[in-house]
Amino acid sequence: NAFALGELVAEGAVERLGAGEVPPVPRRVQQLVGQRLQSLGPQARALVEAAAVLGSPAPLQVLQSLCDGLSDDQAWPACEQALAAEQLHDEGGALRCRHDLIRSAALAALAPARLQWLHRRAALALGAASASEALIVAGHWEAACETPNALAWLYRGATQQKARGRFEEARSLWQRVAQESSDRTLALKAQLALAECALFEDLAVGRQGLVQVLAKTGAVADETKVRQIEAQALSGLIDN
Repeated sequence: NAFALGELVAEGAVERLGAGEVPPVPRRVQQLVGQRLQSLGPQARALVEAAAVLGSPAPLQVLQSLCDGLSDDQAWPACEQALAAEQLHDEGGALRCRHDLIRSAALAALAPARLQWLHRRAALALGAASASEALIVAGHWEAACETPNALAWLYRGATQQKARGRFEEARSLWQRVAQESSDRTLALKAQLALAECALFEDLAVGRQGLVQVLAKTGAVADETKVRQIEAQALSGLIDN
């Protein structure tokens, strides 16, 4: 679109994108894209908003789960309308906003409360999948301003990162959970994970961390969780 390109160049957005930044969309471009979005029916617009919140390709059923009251009979006609209007793009059965400008305009048009609500629905929908990417789910919980849920998923994300060999990322995430979580069990589990990581670099420091975790289990009310933490910490000491 020549108009949109001209506006982006005039705002210096091209140079900022080249530098790895994400510049704001110029107001007149936002208005142009927003007008096309508003021309859709409410159900098709809701699907585009859901795709904008998710940010990555997802099946129609996932988008539908973010839309309040959208039935199966309504979902496909709404999807067809959004596809015909070139607001959504189909990637082998997974749907996404056709362009980042469309996504930006859709997000900008949402009231803050509705945006939080949609992020919450996204977190629930993605979290229900067995192969969910924990850090993405955590990001949606954070955007929904539900910090306890976000920290719980950050803990899972750290475990995934460790399994992929990204130890520094995992360590950073566990440190955040240990420092910020008001859930004593979750915070202690993060401290335990950090102590286990320390064993790979300094056996004495790792052992001290495990002993400290064992000394703090009295703060956990759930006896089953206490036994699980104790078993993992003692296993670490045996490995040490």
